[in-house]
Amino acid sequence: MEGRRWALRLILLQCCFVMVHCQNWDPNFYRIEVQLERFEGGRIHNGKYCDTFTKCDPMIYTAFDLDRPFATYPGSVTNPQEFKKVFEAENLDVINMGTLLTKNICDRRHLPNQVTLRVEILDYDYFTAKDLIDNLDCTFRFAPTERDMMSWSGTESCRAMRRPGQTRLFFKWRIFPIHSGECHTSGILSAVPITSTSTTTTSTTTSTSTSTTSTPTTTTTATTTEEPTQPTTTTEEWTPPPPSDEVLQISEIINVTADESDGLELEETTATADSQYSQAPDEDYNLSQVRNNVFYETLEN
Repeated sequence: MEGRRWALRLILLQCCFVMVHCQNWDPNFYRIEVQLERFEGGRIHNGKYCDTFTKCDPMIYTAFDLDRPFATYPGSVTNPQEFKKVFEAENLDVINMGTLLTKNICDRRHLPNQVTLRVEILDYDYFTAKDLIDNLDCTFRFAPTERDMMSWSGTESCRAMRRPGQTRLFFKWRIFPIHSGECHTSGILSAVPITSTSTTTTSTTTSTSTSTTSTPTTTTTATTTEEPTQPTTTTEEWTPPPPSDEVLQISEIINVTADESDGLELEETTATADSQYSQAPDEDYNLSQVRNNVFYETLEN
């Protein structure tokens, strides 16, 4: 009996292996992943120190360039809005990071031979404008690997435009096929794609033959998003509270006084109360309180 169970498990593993290697991937659908590993700087583009007494406060902006990867910086990324901030730090000249950037290629007619990640690094200043540290090109071959491998390249170095050899940024990359259903997803993908309804908190750069939107991120944590339920509100009619004993006593006193004097004494006390209210220095002094006091004084007399 135990031997049959092991035989069944072995058959299932073989079936999974065949499914992985026999998948029909959609043509021209790929994911590019770049991981920034280390930054070494300390000075801005003109060779001066970032700050007099402290180190740099680097802010890293990136954009993928698939249209003109061989062109001089910035290549086809001419719109500054295409550069998205992917990393920032304070008072550091050397940084070990693990920032992951992703870009999906979705049914692109002409696949590039190379890919260039355009990088702009700025030094943040609290009281003045940001200073340019350097512009860099991180260029690598468009060489997809098998989905079941998804192996990373070795560590490579970006090329600095302003201070070559002084400003240094290291990275590694990988490219692998994806299905059309994974085109608008982000986060870490497994070797075997799993169909699900989950979405991620991170944004992915998507490249098509008609338009390209770039939103790289520093994290790749996948989460499930649910539609928030709108809170239901109920309205109830307001019922005024019953009058207190004091109010009832005052009301009875007013009625008795009005009945005994046929309304003349009530008019006199009301006029007296209005006169006192107009002379009261306190704006918050209530007219009804003045009238009540006058009524009590009238009854005592």
